[in-house]
Amino acid sequence: MTDRLRITPTNGQDAGEQLIAAEKESIPLLISKAASSWPACKLWSGKDGLKRMRSHVAPNVNVSVMASTSDIFIGDLRQYTPTTCSFHEFLDEANAAVEGCEAPHLYLAQQELRDTGMAPLLLDVETPACLQGRAITSVNLWMCIRGSRSNIHYDPYSNLLVVVTGSKHVTLFSPACTPFLAPAALTSDAANHSQINFTQPDFDKNPEFRLAKQQQTQVTMQAGDALFIPEGYWHQVDSEGVTVAVNFWWQSTLTTVLREQPHCRFYHLRVVMGEALGSLIEQLVENCPAADLGSNAGGTLFPYSQLAQLPETSTEMSAACRLSCLTPREVAAVSLTCTLLSRCPDAQQAVVRSRPGPEQESSHMERTPVPKILNGCSSSRNGTGGAVGEWQNPLQLPADPLSCLFRALDTAELVHCLYEVSVKQPSLIQTMFDVHMTPLAAYLFTSKLESAERECVFSNECASEQTVAHDGPSQTLSQAEFYCSLYGACRDPDQVFHQLLDLRQQLSQQAAEIMLKHVVRMF
Repeated sequence: MTDRLRITPTNGQDAGEQLIAAEKESIPLLISKAASSWPACKLWSGKDGLKRMRSHVAPNVNVSVMASTSDIFIGDLRQYTPTTCSFHEFLDEANAAVEGCEAPHLYLAQQELRDTGMAPLLLDVETPACLQGRAITSVNLWMCIRGSRSNIHYDPYSNLLVVVTGSKHVTLFSPACTPFLAPAALTSDAANHSQINFTQPDFDKNPEFRLAKQQQTQVTMQAGDALFIPEGYWHQVDSEGVTVAVNFWWQSTLTTVLREQPHCRFYHLRVVMGEALGSLIEQLVENCPAADLGSNAGGTLFPYSQLAQLPETSTEMSAACRLSCLTPREVAAVSLTCTLLSRCPDAQQAVVRSRPGPEQESSHMERTPVPKILNGCSSSRNGTGGAVGEWQNPLQLPADPLSCLFRALDTAELVHCLYEVSVKQPSLIQTMFDVHMTPLAAYLFTSKLESAERECVFSNECASEQTVAHDGPSQTLSQAEFYCSLYGACRDPDQVFHQLLDLRQQLSQQAAEIMLKHVVRMF
């Protein structure tokens, strides 16, 4: 069992409860032997089983089947030939296959059993007890005679798939994998199908499919087994030989609301896209690599002890020593921050002016390469840097050094790092906003500072003790002191505030472009 598939071994009372839980969490559920008591599971197998199915249905009942030159059946109407024949004729071909004779590749898919000439087959089928209370919209028959392979797709219904005879091998992909599955355009007739050639994937054309395969879940079903496939869950199904299955479709609560309130659909669309956008931004943040503050930087970092001379006045001395007992990670973060920000030529001159020292130090700064702990992070203002021709995860922005640094620090560490830099190298704070701040870095910067109050990082935020709530030496720093020092190092704090808002909006726009291109795919 994995966190992407739950298994219950019986059709006992707990199956219904587990289905409720699985449906609520939108997680597949395999119910072993759920339909083992069905007459169909006992009477529809082999040549005798085909005779029994034939006896239930009148000779004049026609069905629409999919014909293919192989066992691969694509949902796109352009990829197969629809053929109409009587159900008896279809069973004749199935019988030939059972006898080992040559038979065409035919697939009877999604054949409604209720309220049709096929309804007598329901005499051998029972509605599973775990579906009690659900408004079933369709009960469908699925039958192949020489095996079948469906392409990757999802259904707009919650689905309980039951194997009656034969076996099925099902590969499942969470809806979260949608950006990696090359979904068809929303305007196409096969919008719920993937464009991936699952039999021979072209990883040059669709390299992101590797990410989907890493997250796939596979399950083999035997006669009597039932599999709950949540609405919108991508799946690909292989069937062996003559395999018969029945499935039950019902609408999810979300779909029911959407269809019963058509006048609210534009509002619902904005809500859903807003939620999806927020989730995508969280994924972009999660996929940003974190700087390794424990790495050996090869001696390229600013020596922390030489970042600034000690101030002369007692007031300045008090401020400069406020955080004199930093943790090793915070010391590394301060050194790395100053090294990173000083790589801008204009900033280097500003640092030289603010820090009296030997000329050799200035020369060292100009030669400072990117620290090893930030290798692979490009300093791109728009967050779109990266190696030319190198494939990237569509849900991962090209890494920039400042984002990598912010990603590595927890809230308290970031507060202490920024405060220390603003005290000892204030000119670098302005450089950070002018040169190095990217949309992703701005999001991380503002999000972590917004959480500082909730996490009681500042001394006046906790009623119990005036200590910083993080591992390391106890330190005190009020919110007012922090922001006064941080924004006091900026030429125009109001301009910086608006810049951060603009950059956050740019990140939202980048996420929206990713969502429209890789998830929604309008065209």
